[in-house]
Order: sequence, then C-alpha cells, then structure tokens
Amino acid sequence: MDIFLEARNLVSEPVIKKYFYSDDSFVSCREYFIKSPLRVDNHAGSFCVNLDTGYYIDNARSGVEGDFIDLVSKAFNLSLKDAAEKIVSENSGMIIEQKEKTEKPKYEPVLNIPKEAFELFDKHVNNKFIVEKIGKPVKAWRYIKDNQCWCVVARHEIEGKKNVKPYHFGNDNKWHSGNPLKKDYPPFNIDKIADNKKILIVEGEKCASVDVDGFAVISWVGGSSQILKTDWSVLSEREDVFFWPDNDEPGYKCALELKQKYPKIKILKCHDFP
Repeated sequence: MDIFLEARNLVSEPVIKKYFYSDDSFVSCREYFIKSPLRVDNHAGSFCVNLDTGYYIDNARSGVEGDFIDLVSKAFNLSLKDAAEKIVSENSGMIIEQKEKTEKPKYEPVLNIPKEAFELFDKHVNNKFIVEKIGKPVKAWRYIKDNQCWCVVARHEIEGKKNVKPYHFGNDNKWHSGNPLKKDYPPFNIDKIADNKKILIVEGEKCASVDVDGFAVISWVGGSSQILKTDWSVLSEREDVFFWPDNDEPGYKCALELKQKYPKIKILKCHDFP
C-alpha cells in the first residue's frame, strides 16, 4: 500500500491526540483546539485540527493549513515521506475505535439557510464556551448565491487577536463550524457582480464590504490558501477584473495563482502601505 494512503487511513482522534496535546485544549464540533505546535502560542483557541480528517487550520496566520501528514512533517521537522512513515510505524498496531470513513455524517449541510436559522446563529456564536475560547463575534458576513445564503463567516476577537471562522447550518437544525463545501466555493458578494461594473477582488470579507465607486468588490472564504478552491468561473469572460491583494507574500502569491488561471486579471501593487 502507498505509504501516504496508509498514513491517512490511520488518522483518527486517538492518533491526533497522541501527537498533539496542550493543557487547555478543547473540542468544539469535532474541531480540536490546541496551542499551535508550529509557533509560540500562549493559549488554545486559534489553532485547530479536525478529529475526523486530521486537517488543521491556524486561524491566526493566513494560509497556514493542511492535512495531518503535513502537520506532523512541520511539527517534527520531517519530510512528508518521513512523517507518513512515522505515523504508520508508530500506529499501525494500534486499535483505533473510530467510525468508518464511509459512514455518512449525522447531518447534511443546508445550502439554502432559512431566515429563522439566523436567530440560532446569534445564540451559537455568542455562547459562553465559544466566546471564552475564540472570542466574542464582532462582525458576520453572509455568503449569498442566487439569493440563497449557504455560509456565514464570523470574525471573533480575543485579547487583541482575531479568529475568522466559517459556519454552516445543518438539517439537524443546528449551526456547525467549517465550510459546508469541499471545493467550488461561490465568491463573497457574487450577487453584486453586474455588466456595468468592473470587478475588484480583495482579501477578506471586511475589505469586500467597502463600497468602491464603479466596482463590484468581491472576496472568497478561507484566506489565501483557498484561492483555487473557489469557483471563479464568473471571471472567465471578463476583461475588467482587478485583484488588490494583501501587501504580503501570501497575498501576492494567491493573486499570481489566480492570474495563471485567468490571465486577463490585472494585479494592483500598492507601495508604502501596510
């Protein structure tokens, strides 16, 4: 069996907790929050690992995310192959009590969130547990396509730090953390695109909520690492698309990645700005 496939098949809650643990760790909606093993971190809350898939996200650092093999590789300073071999050699004989990966989840995401669900959303993101761990929500943005809301992104703030998290609604009548889609995410503000407006792509819902005369300002969910998982087909026939990236390396990198797919995009470079 391929060593990477074998390692991925071993990813489970016991294996994840075996390698990564912090004294203030906690679990919310199958997301395992720990102090970051990749940087100095004073408390759990911004770094999480999904206990079913092993996928990790550092909400405090844009674009820092990946699968469990990648996390083990970076945390233990190993190559990806050595990390996979470590997981297999140290856990292949372990009895893992886990649900079959083919088992269907207990709920299915609702991609047309009903209006009454938003009252539940406010209660969900303001509950004491979430506020104490990742901060009080200060702003939320709805992702709309064809007049239907399929996802909500909230910005939490705690001790001067921000945590930006997507949420989705399930047919169990509950809100859950995470993006309900695996790929082809509709862009933020896609409903504002019109033939008589140029398109300006920016990073982050906060920036995309600023009105710019003559432009439809759009963004995407998940930060710079998710740029190519977004469905940008709306750009395919347009010649008036501008990308204003964050003034940092991840920002320009994701802009160039999108330009490779849509060469007509014009990248704006700003100097002497943070």
